[in-house]
Amino acid sequence: MEFPICAQHNEEFGYFCEKCDEPTCKVCIFTLHKGHNMSDLSETVAKKKKELSSTWEVYLRKLEGARKSVDNMENSLHTYRKKVYNTIKEIESEGEKLRNIIDKTVSDMAKELREKEAEEMKRVTQVINGLKSQLERGIQLERHINKALKLKDDTSMLISLKKFQEDMASYIPEVILPCEFSYLKGNAGSAHVHSMLGRIFFENDKSGRETPLEAKDDFNRNARKYELWACPLCNTERYIDRMDESERSFKTPRCCYGFMQSRGIAYK
Repeated sequence: MEFPICAQHNEEFGYFCEKCDEPTCKVCIFTLHKGHNMSDLSETVAKKKKELSSTWEVYLRKLEGARKSVDNMENSLHTYRKKVYNTIKEIESEGEKLRNIIDKTVSDMAKELREKEAEEMKRVTQVINGLKSQLERGIQLERHINKALKLKDDTSMLISLKKFQEDMASYIPEVILPCEFSYLKGNAGSAHVHSMLGRIFFENDKSGRETPLEAKDDFNRNARKYELWACPLCNTERYIDRMDESERSFKTPRCCYGFMQSRGIAYK
């Protein structure tokens, strides 16, 4: 194997300086590299090639691993986006169901009130009409009584007064009012909506988002705080009351011969 010529001494490189990590000629070893550890240049080149080949093989394996990682990540991202799309569709579908239920419930409640209103209107109106009729008869009766009292014939007066007594004893409808009712508003906070729609859990999330996705409203501030645990094997869920954050005796729940995994905080 031929090597380049040393420019300083015009001699062929034949050695390799271990300390300076460079080739040297036979003159360099006694001048610039005096006292340094030397090795045969051919052997050093062969050794370096072998080391490079080994390093290159390791690097190629890493590159192949990186390519596979890219493929896996791209596939995972595609699957993730598809899952997000399908999940949003499910949430929207559940939301539509809730809207339909709410619309029907509102319609049914309004219908119930209107039917009761019509019933009460009919009932009270009948009584009002009866009272008006009695008032009209009372006015007429008053005129007849005044006229009878002016009769000079006592017998005729007694007969008239007896009839008037019977008329005055006739039934006068009892005064009634429409039935009372009240409306107790429901506690329709966003947390209730979340509980009906379901929960979103972000596992191993690095974005700092809370797990599960929680609604921050007045209901949450008044609700009890629970930690949701789930079994990774059978998906059994268990809520643990965590209102007392200072509790030191808490033990991780178990299921299927192993520990359950925490899915975050929930409010109930």
